[in-house]
Amino acid sequence: MDYLFKGSDHFTPYLSLLSEVVKNKNIKPVCLPDGSNIRISYLGKLILSSTNTLKNVICVPNFYFNLLSTSKITKSLNCVALFFPIICAFHDLKSKKLIRVGEMREGLYH
Repeated sequence: MDYLFKGSDHFTPYLSLLSEVVKNKNIKPVCLPDGSNIRISYLGKLILSSTNTLKNVICVPNFYFNLLSTSKITKSLNCVALFFPIICAFHDLKSKKLIRVGEMREGLYH
């Protein structure tokens, strides 16, 4: 399986969070916040719940956080993301049910 990093992907530093992990030599290097580049060789699926799974999550061992692409998650889960000063909420577009709420901590939604 070949995968080309598009710049708007999901990232995790924890390979153990991923299932169906594949090694890929064709993922381009990722630029880290400190300006250095790191070559990525693993990606997989991240199971959020029994009904929600993210595909092509890239493992970046040098990251300190799990990072989700808002545009990619809203498209793949068919949901809307609402951002407020201290929380963000994801709602399913079809059922209007709440999927998950994230709380703002140190400038990032968790």
